[in-house]
Amino acid sequence: MAETCPNCDLARAFPARLGLALFAWILTLHPTAAGRVEAAYGGVYSSAAILWLLQVGGTKPSLWDVIDHFVTLCGIASIETGHTAIMPIIKGTGL
Repeated sequence: MAETCPNCDLARAFPARLGLALFAWILTLHPTAAGRVEAAYGGVYSSAAILWLLQVGGTKPSLWDVIDHFVTLCGIASIETGHTAIMPIIKGTGL
């Protein structure tokens, strides 16, 4: 039987935390578009999660999964375009 290591969780978490800190630091190197880069990353992550649910999990996404993903992608489109593509649509609806 394998012995358990009391510090194994800490040892596994350190590289993940280091990677996240490195990612956050790299975002600071771009003077203007860090938020847009983060939004694009969120879109990729959200899309990958839905694909993972389908392909690996073998589970059909629920209606709420699809709606949430659509809302996420709309928000990302708004951030990425700087509202230039979204605002004419909103203004045309009288909102």
